[in-house]
Amino acid sequence: MVNCQLLMNSKNGAIATMFVHLHTHSHFSFCRGANSIEDLCAAVKKRGMDTLALTDTNGLYGLIWFLQISKELGIKPIIGAEVISNNLRVILLVKDRTGYRNLCRILSQRHLDKNFSLLDVLLRYSAGLFMITDSTPLLNSLQMKVAPESLFVELQPNPRRLGLLQFARSAG
Repeated sequence: MVNCQLLMNSKNGAIATMFVHLHTHSHFSFCRGANSIEDLCAAVKKRGMDTLALTDTNGLYGLIWFLQISKELGIKPIIGAEVISNNLRVILLVKDRTGYRNLCRILSQRHLDKNFSLLDVLLRYSAGLFMITDSTPLLNSLQMKVAPESLFVELQPNPRRLGLLQFARSAG
């Protein structure tokens, strides 16, 4: 049950949306993000949100700045990264210390292993991580092999991606 009082904006009584950006790139993601971490956090704060995930591509490049600025602005930071390899991509969000260790392992292997397989590392190091992807091959491969509460379909408004919506509905 939703507590309606939590949805009410105390300033004008308007209904506030409970929303968190879980796929956010900063200028540390070349050609994917243009804003500084400071600007991203300030925009989140200005819009009345209190949580933000930073998911730069294949790295945790701005993590220290993100943690410092989030603390200064009273924003709850979610540590994560978008991992891309061979036309597959997944957003990985840290749940706990184990997840942080595993994310670091995955990112290190991504940069060091010439034969890097995203599926293999996700199967090996999924503990402590939320996985969000719009990759049907990854979803099909991971669906029965990882904890269902850790795997999510990334849905974005796009009529060409209706198959993902059908997958999400059928997978529960």
